[in-house]
Amino acid sequence: MTAIPTFGNEIKNTEFTLKDGVVFVNHGSYGVVPKRVQQAQDSYSKDIEILFSFFKRTRINCEMRDHPDLWWRHNLRLRIEESRRCVAEFVKADAEAIVFLQNATSGIDSVLRSLPFESGDIILCTDNSYQSVKYACEFIKEYGNDKDIQVKYLTLKFPINSEKDVIDLYREFFKTNQNVKLAIIDHITSPSAIVMPVNKLIQLCRDYGILSLIDGAHAPGQIPLNLTQLNPDFYIGNLHKWLYAPKGCAILYIKKEHQDYIKPLAISHGYKKGILTDFFHQGTRDDSPYCVAPAAIQFYNDIGGHDKIQAYTDKLLDEAVNMLTDAWGTEKLAIPMSMEAPFMRMIKLPKLKVFSGLTTFDEVEPVIIDHLVNHDVSVQYTFVDGDICIRISANVYNSIEDYQKLANFICNLMESQDLEIRMGDMPAFGKEMREKEFDLKDGVTFINHGSFGVVPLRVQEAQNRVLHEINSFPDLWFRINRRVKQNESLRLIAEFVNTEADDLVFVQNATTGVNTILKSLKFDKGDAIICTDNTYAAIKNTCNATSELPGAKDLRVEYIDLKFPIGHEDEVVEMFREYFKNNPKVKLAVIDHITSPSAIRMPIEKLIPLCKEFGVLSLIDGAHAPGQIPLNLKELDADFYTGNFHKWLYTPRGCAILYVKRTHQDWVRPLVTSHGHKTTFQNDFFEQGTRDDSPYCVVPDALKFYQDIGGYEKLNGYVDDLLNKATNMLTSSWKTEKLQIPKSMEAPFMRMVRLPKLEGLSSGAECETRIKDNILRHNIVCQISSVNGIAYCRLSANIYNTEEDYELLCEFIRSKS
Repeated sequence: MTAIPTFGNEIKNTEFTLKDGVVFVNHGSYGVVPKRVQQAQDSYSKDIEILFSFFKRTRINCEMRDHPDLWWRHNLRLRIEESRRCVAEFVKADAEAIVFLQNATSGIDSVLRSLPFESGDIILCTDNSYQSVKYACEFIKEYGNDKDIQVKYLTLKFPINSEKDVIDLYREFFKTNQNVKLAIIDHITSPSAIVMPVNKLIQLCRDYGILSLIDGAHAPGQIPLNLTQLNPDFYIGNLHKWLYAPKGCAILYIKKEHQDYIKPLAISHGYKKGILTDFFHQGTRDDSPYCVAPAAIQFYNDIGGHDKIQAYTDKLLDEAVNMLTDAWGTEKLAIPMSMEAPFMRMIKLPKLKVFSGLTTFDEVEPVIIDHLVNHDVSVQYTFVDGDICIRISANVYNSIEDYQKLANFICNLMESQDLEIRMGDMPAFGKEMREKEFDLKDGVTFINHGSFGVVPLRVQEAQNRVLHEINSFPDLWFRINRRVKQNESLRLIAEFVNTEADDLVFVQNATTGVNTILKSLKFDKGDAIICTDNTYAAIKNTCNATSELPGAKDLRVEYIDLKFPIGHEDEVVEMFREYFKNNPKVKLAVIDHITSPSAIRMPIEKLIPLCKEFGVLSLIDGAHAPGQIPLNLKELDADFYTGNFHKWLYTPRGCAILYVKRTHQDWVRPLVTSHGHKTTFQNDFFEQGTRDDSPYCVVPDALKFYQDIGGYEKLNGYVDDLLNKATNMLTSSWKTEKLQIPKSMEAPFMRMVRLPKLEGLSSGAECETRIKDNILRHNIVCQISSVNGIAYCRLSANIYNTEEDYELLCEFIRSKS
């Protein structure tokens, strides 16, 4: 090679073919091929001279075009073998353990589909694994010959303070999960550009007898490699990213002890002839990218190798990061410097209208394409820990001007966007939150969130965008996009409630969920359904109606009376135990997670095992639970669980989930039978005729809002304090008391306060409607319930409420007493 051009614009103009004017700071996605490597590849079809001494010849007469048989039967293998030796030297590995394939994705699939999994085996990834890797794992799970293979994802929690945080995360998982067969570990994570401590994680895998598969898609060229020292079971790395090879050039390293059973995706003439021949014979294809890997390595070394490249990119990235974060008012991803990818950095984007409401990469991709096509901006947008970040790359052809153009582009988007509610800093809880994030009518005292919920403005806007998408191209929506959106929503819900997405379906509300189970169950003569006297009236009606259906066979519906005061939750458990002892034909127990009329948190963690003990199916009515109580459906292990998302999780109305234990899914059917009948459990519920499913599709936006306001901990902290003050004020002013239940049974966001005797109204259930109508006429919205014949106010509290709301209720009731 002649004198090395100066890094920056000079090398860009002399050694690369990048388009003038393009802001190209995304080398990490696809790489860029230098001119001389392109020429080397071209030589394999044009009989030209190759000037690289590593080929041990000054000229290669390649007959790929003018003598195909000689090329395919003889010369190609020689070139591949020479390339393998050159690459093996670069990554410091035994050449006999390395094979070529087109990309890291192919390598992942090859290993996954070759491994001899056993029933119960776990494949472990992280939430920052590349999406195609996740899909490959899910494929194995779904088509694993009924071996019950599990795929688990470790959540990388930010900020990451040190490598030890990540190592401890893996160690704790390995300790508590004995069946981990394979850990797929990124060397550098694609969405977040984190260098994982693979040397220590590989050793940790060995300590626990777990196979390690390192996804080094971004590593060769960006991180000096010594595979002999790392000693993983499998290592996959792309050469077409940071090592300048043509697209479609990657390596798979296979430890010697595994080489007998690892097979390529395409089986051809090399079958059972060793991995080198097996992976070499892949049918007729263009293998020229493999042949010029030595040329790419030569270029890499000639320009100074890793040390010189990193010295340039380090300085450039530091300057770029400081400039971009200052210009946008944001920050870098919070990880230690030792875990930053040498040639990439992550920066949080400012809140932009163009990204508002987007929660998945599939949703962001059209924006990326628009910026590429219409603005010549090539940069990777990605999600990290719920935030949209920008992943900037740096290479020898970049200069600070590239990042200045990027800074200006984003700043222009910030300045040109229309007025909107931004996904920025959240308003303070109380009046400011109500004014900026909700559409509640002025002058209305709203302390009844528990009945119907309130939808934040930004979630309404997200739903409007979905409705616009539906109406702009109905066929595309109903045939394709609707399913994609709902699947993504179910995936996020599954994470939120800690269960498998395959065990969840959407229903419009908890009532529909309960109806679904009751109408699917087959009852035997004399069976009984058990509820409590505090069960929601609609559910009581459903149970009673079920007993009247043809074929109900003398089905009985029984109610356990909750006796007040309740001193301890175990008193409730004993009520159920006594009933089960005396009634052996109970088929199903319908148990509220939080009772609607009395806001009692039932001890379902104890009642579900009790049901199992007596062979009773458990159906948990969690109408009020999601968002108000942290859920872990796997640990609860109920037979059925239904919960509304439109109450405490801020979705539009008509959005609930139904969880059905895997063993029951074959016989649970939706209320509406449509095209999905007898296909799959989820498809049966998905295909429900033409309807507005937009509430299901904006679940990600509602969950994002819930997380942005601080999630359960921050919400509960505010609401608990507010309700305690409100309860003390009301009971003191009215000379009454709270419902007598233990603290552990109080609903986090609701309280029951006994009403005083009101003028012209007798106490008891008969006054409920009259009190509700009376206070509603005065713009006070509060639920009035009768518990054991006594009228109570069921107070709700949310982030838009203040003490003043309860003071207004207090004064109104006092004026009537």
